[in-house]
Amino acid sequence: MKIKGTGFSILGMARTGVATARLLNEQGADVLLSDDRPGHELKDRVAQLPDGVHVHTDGLVVRPGDVVVISPGIAPRSRGFRLAQRLGSEVISDIELFYRMWPGVVVAITGTDGKSTVTALTAHLLNALGRKAVTAGNIGTPVATLPGHLDPDTIVVLEVSSAQLLTSRGFRPEVAVVTNIARDHMGYHGSFDAYVEAKHRIIMNQLAGDVFVRNMDDPVIRDSFLPVHGQSVVDCSTREKLTNGVFLSGGDFVVARNGEYRIAAGREDLGLVGRHNAENALMALGVAMALDVDLEGASAAFGAFKGLEHRLEFVAEIGGVRFVNDSKATNPHAAAAGLRALDGRVIAIVGGHDKGLPFDEMAEALRDKAYLVIHTGPAGPRIADAVKGMVQTEAAQDMEDAVRMAFSAAVRGDTVVLSPGCSSFDAFNDFEDRGRQFKAMVHGLDKG
Repeated sequence: MKIKGTGFSILGMARTGVATARLLNEQGADVLLSDDRPGHELKDRVAQLPDGVHVHTDGLVVRPGDVVVISPGIAPRSRGFRLAQRLGSEVISDIELFYRMWPGVVVAITGTDGKSTVTALTAHLLNALGRKAVTAGNIGTPVATLPGHLDPDTIVVLEVSSAQLLTSRGFRPEVAVVTNIARDHMGYHGSFDAYVEAKHRIIMNQLAGDVFVRNMDDPVIRDSFLPVHGQSVVDCSTREKLTNGVFLSGGDFVVARNGEYRIAAGREDLGLVGRHNAENALMALGVAMALDVDLEGASAAFGAFKGLEHRLEFVAEIGGVRFVNDSKATNPHAAAAGLRALDGRVIAIVGGHDKGLPFDEMAEALRDKAYLVIHTGPAGPRIADAVKGMVQTEAAQDMEDAVRMAFSAAVRGDTVVLSPGCSSFDAFNDFEDRGRQFKAMVHGLDKG
């Protein structure tokens, strides 16, 4: 892709937009970066930009004929997205831009839940097994910070969202991974079918020589994500024996190649609880298998992986009561998976911003695992209605009140888990802010 002298209009001045503007400016592009927030809110962002970048605040601007790099936060039905489509020569994501600039191997990971854990675990495993790998994308590091700072033999492991895939029309990762598909982001995409179609883009451009790592335990993936252009497939399953792929057999992760089997690691080697984390480990092994990496040492690598913040993260034990932070459970499917991984008596703190998703699956997990549900936020009453007659429920005024109520009700041996099943925008900046505030509140109990 020709960068020098090309006009780029970048929409959105978050971390990704700023990093993209800096990269393109360094490469000699003519860059306009705009955001619809007022200028006084963006002073810190603007201060990070070199002098050559044109900046516009208080509204999104597209120069006619520019290549538009659009923030994933700008929804397809929004005015900004329409403006980009109408005036830009093309509309691309930061992921697409990076792909056109990076000559090395790309592993791309998407799905409703588990993306970050699979991304981090995959890079950790590859590094431990002798292949240099870095993570970027939706996991936190903007991809635009990578070009010029990596050896060409580095494997880039990207966490990719459905929003990024929507504007990544030429994106062709050497290895693509889809973790699972559940209802989420309907407000952004407009329908579940549109959401699934966006996810499907991760394999749309793959050809012979590429590999699709597929979670066969997920019915949507099994039925709808079929290889169509000659790419190879590595299947993963915690439930069935495979002749080609990676599966869980008893207590072992087993790699199968043409009917020949080898134990790669033991389930107990992985310090992350829950069937969903067994699936995550299988997919990381599937990527290693796809890249022909020698799996000797996988057991030790799994043992050294400590997991990510806000994913069933142990916070503290106070008075014999364990507190667990699963703030990343921003939809009912993720909350259900986390709840099923817990043992013993559970008090669940649930609720948050109501995205209009059904809570049936989460309600079943609460019924099976929790004896008390404390709900907060706009979605709280809907979750309480979903478990009515199955589990005792109580309403809290806010998160701090919920933490106090849970601690007051708990007895020695109980687990209190933050399992929202909702996004956090009712009261917090994001799931990370919610999780960190929850942890601070828990530690405050210990001091009290």
